[in-house]
Amino acid sequence: MWACPVCKQALDEQGTRFCCQNGHSFDKASSGYVNLLLANKKHSAVPGDNKQMVHARTLFLNTGAYALFGRALASQVLALTQKKRLPLVLDAGCGEGYYTGLVADAFLEAGKECTLAGVDISKYACQAAAKRVKSAHFATASAFDLPVLDACADVLLSVFAPISPAEFARVIQPGGYLVLGVAGKRHLWGLKQVLYEHPYENDETLPDLPGFAKINRQSVRYEIDVQPSEQIAALFSMTPYAYKTAPQAAQKLLGLQKLHTTVEFELYTFEKL
Repeated sequence: MWACPVCKQALDEQGTRFCCQNGHSFDKASSGYVNLLLANKKHSAVPGDNKQMVHARTLFLNTGAYALFGRALASQVLALTQKKRLPLVLDAGCGEGYYTGLVADAFLEAGKECTLAGVDISKYACQAAAKRVKSAHFATASAFDLPVLDACADVLLSVFAPISPAEFARVIQPGGYLVLGVAGKRHLWGLKQVLYEHPYENDETLPDLPGFAKINRQSVRYEIDVQPSEQIAALFSMTPYAYKTAPQAAQKLLGLQKLHTTVEFELYTFEKL
């Protein structure tokens, strides 16, 4: 599955290293992931989520606040692969592995096997994901330059992650599927009401996806209570609002002991033509 980021040839696992036929090799970290992000492809010294952000994401997601959506996602992946003996499922932008783990649980509960892999640009996210989902394979890389072979994935997941239409089309096999999880119009509406005088709905416009046909859309919407303040802070830090909110508004939110909010997710499924 993994492809050499230098020459694009297949990588073979040889002990604690991954090697290609041209002699390029990459060490497997002690936590279980492999770094396939070349130094000249980094746009910063430490790309992606830092250690604190990954910890906050883990802290919040472990409460199960997004579990209803996560289980819907996992059920969809399982349904799409019913006719495959050993499907390959790739999570592009896997973060700390929460949704990858729910997919792994769904296959295990169904008594069905799959090859499950995740890619994230953050090494801290990959460390956490490899510890969370020991049955899966993880690599540090960009979603816009996936280190996987052409047409190898039966299903590719992209959940609250950057969407790369060209790369997704390259790595999904014909007849395979792309599953996108995105925020619905009123996702975290209660949080926005605290932060902004005039809260705005999320833009649900998807990028063009040449070579794909939409076959399903599922909305998942429910209410949650986030408490105490540490969980509110964790939720806030894993949203884009943490970077574009005035300090006074942020302090107002972080001073709460309980936050009631709508969560709304859209789950899209596309077939690769």
